[in-house]
Amino acid sequence: MRDDRSKPAAGVLERNARRHDAAAEAILTLARYWEEHPSPMPVGTVLGIARHHRVQALMLRARAAGMRHKGPRKR
Repeated sequence: MRDDRSKPAAGVLERNARRHDAAAEAILTLARYWEEHPSPMPVGTVLGIARHHRVQALMLRARAAGMRHKGPRKR
């Protein structure tokens, strides 16, 4: 039997999701700036990193809502 304390509270997951959203926004703002100025890294890489943060935020919110992937069951 699992203890409820073994999983993070929904508030913790939501806070982390907001942090990932903020990171994605900051990265996209930087990408917009680099459209007009010389970029030290390929724009595709920057957009990939932003996409990663968006996906992480989505996954964290899904976990907080109780929607989980159908992985191996723990007994």
